[in-house]
Amino acid sequence: MVVAFVKRRGIKDMVEEKINLSQNLSLKMQYKNLWNTKDSGIKTVFLAGGLESGWQDKVKDYFKDLPNIEFFDPRYNGTCVPDDFAGIAGSDIVFCYIEKENKSGVGAISEMTYAHMLGISTLLVNEHDYIHPFFCYLSRWIYTDFNKGLETLRKYLIEENVCN
Repeated sequence: MVVAFVKRRGIKDMVEEKINLSQNLSLKMQYKNLWNTKDSGIKTVFLAGGLESGWQDKVKDYFKDLPNIEFFDPRYNGTCVPDDFAGIAGSDIVFCYIEKENKSGVGAISEMTYAHMLGISTLLVNEHDYIHPFFCYLSRWIYTDFNKGLETLRKYLIEENVCN
C-alpha cells in the first residue's frame, strides 16, 4: 500500500514535502514560546496517545485544582506533526497513555522519541500485556494503571525534581 502511494506521488514530491515540514518545524521552534511556559512558573504537560476516547479530558479534570498547569492536547492544539513537535518542545513532561484499544501507538512512540531527544521527561501508562522495548527505553516512569500514572504526574508537577 505504501509502495503504491510512493509510486503514485513520486519520490521527488515526498522529499519536497519532507523539506517543507522540516522548514515549518524550524519556524515553529523559533516561535515555540506560543506554547512554551517553562520560564513562567506554569508547567505544561503534553498529552500523547490515542485521539478518540477522550482520556485527555480525564487527565485535565484530575488537575483542575492546580492553577499553574497547562495541557497541550493534540486534539485541539495541534493540526499537524510540526505543531505537535513544537508542543512537545514547550512542555515540561509528556504524559503518554496507550489504551488497550489503541493497537498501534505509532504516533505516541514518535512523540516520546522526540521528547527523549530533547531531554523532556516522559511518563507512560500502557494497558497492553506487552510493552515494546522502545517504550521502556524512552519512559522515565511506566505504569499499567491509569490512576497510578496520574498520581505520579501530580507528584512531578507539584514537587520539583520528584523521583530523581
